[in-house]
Amino acid sequence: MRPLLAASLVATSALLCLEGTASAQFSFGSYGRVNAASDLRGGSGRQANIIAYGSRLDLPSYAEIQLERRDSYGSTYGEGIRTNIVFTLGIAAPLFHETGKFEAQTAVRNLYADVTGIFHKSFTAWVGSRMYRGDDIYLLNWWPLDNLNMVGGGVKLALDTSAPDATTVAIAVGLGRSSDPFSYQVQPSLRPTGLGTADVIVLDRPRVVVSERLQHIQKLDGPAGVKVVLYAEQHAMSRGVRTNEAGLKEELPAENGSMIGAQIGFFTGKRDTFVNLFFRYATGIAAYGDKTLPSALSLDKNTNGAHEALAAISSNVEVGPLGVLVGAYVRGFRDASGNPNSRSTFNEGTFTIRPQLWIGEHVGISGEWSYQSYSTAGVNDAGQPDRAKVNRFAFIPFLTPSGRGSFARPQLSLVYVYTARDGGAKALYPSDDRFARRSGEHYLGLGAEWWFNSSYR
Repeated sequence: MRPLLAASLVATSALLCLEGTASAQFSFGSYGRVNAASDLRGGSGRQANIIAYGSRLDLPSYAEIQLERRDSYGSTYGEGIRTNIVFTLGIAAPLFHETGKFEAQTAVRNLYADVTGIFHKSFTAWVGSRMYRGDDIYLLNWWPLDNLNMVGGGVKLALDTSAPDATTVAIAVGLGRSSDPFSYQVQPSLRPTGLGTADVIVLDRPRVVVSERLQHIQKLDGPAGVKVVLYAEQHAMSRGVRTNEAGLKEELPAENGSMIGAQIGFFTGKRDTFVNLFFRYATGIAAYGDKTLPSALSLDKNTNGAHEALAAISSNVEVGPLGVLVGAYVRGFRDASGNPNSRSTFNEGTFTIRPQLWIGEHVGISGEWSYQSYSTAGVNDAGQPDRAKVNRFAFIPFLTPSGRGSFARPQLSLVYVYTARDGGAKALYPSDDRFARRSGEHYLGLGAEWWFNSSYR
């Protein structure tokens, strides 16, 4: 039986090769950063930003491992069908070497499959769990326009309007939920046998998010071009009932929100030189982001009345041995409470610039200056408005084995950062925190960063 079975498998495999997979590829990719730093006072170096999206220089260690399987199939349409299966595992600090414990914080960042070319050579559909996002501001480690983490699916159609794939239209829908008492609650309940208890889900209301994206790239002379993106999201959550801290049942009404945004950019097509401008306006539950626990709700326990307005810029210019990276944003957020002195209503912003000089092909020196401002509608104990400001200065010699370029990786660096806080910035920390007592902070460390075959960029 075994020879017959083997012959049958060989024949079946040959048939599949003729009618099925024409070619297959396996890809291993990764994004990673590792930092080891001191505060030059006997303690560990620590992140010192006072805003949501500050300088990335003192971010904690983090890594992603990405596996992809790509297959190509024959098609009666004559264009061929392609599939891609993506699995990305994220691993966050602390590392074993920082705790001495065999523990790791892991998360599945991508787990999806997509297919291109079934109905049209430029039609793509995907289903699964994924990081669904567009262009970032590298210096701030942030995606200011479209940055969703969802389990769902979507479709995209690329149109040949002025060049291949010049215009794309994408729609996605998915679910997302955080383990917080606004979205999810579990309580012990007596078992039917009367012996012991079992955990029962009493609140379960995932957020449904629908996103629409229209992008057009207009080529100019040579490789240069202009990129325009129009983007929108709709967020919704069903009503629910939870138990509050007093043990009383509390009804949570249905939630809704929307966001509209746009991006316009220019790129030269040479040495990653570009500038991108981002704008977005969000209302209701969408103003809080897809994974943020809403705070300062209205009297009706919902997010109606909350809104966010944001403008941001990201750019990189490289000429000869010189390069300059810029990242900046201003953001205004108003909570749903209606309280004119709410500390959850705030304005924040930053301007960060990093000039770079390459000495030869593989050695360089960077400097970075970052100004951060944060203010709330609240007042402090002295009756003064809450205001906080920080200036950060950095010196970064680095090695890039792959050659010149702001985004050439891997990169090994020595990082020194000095953070200067005003009184308002110190007041953001608990009184026993050393940051509440220090006007100046040192950070001296070694860092490495890499990416290859990764969905990170």
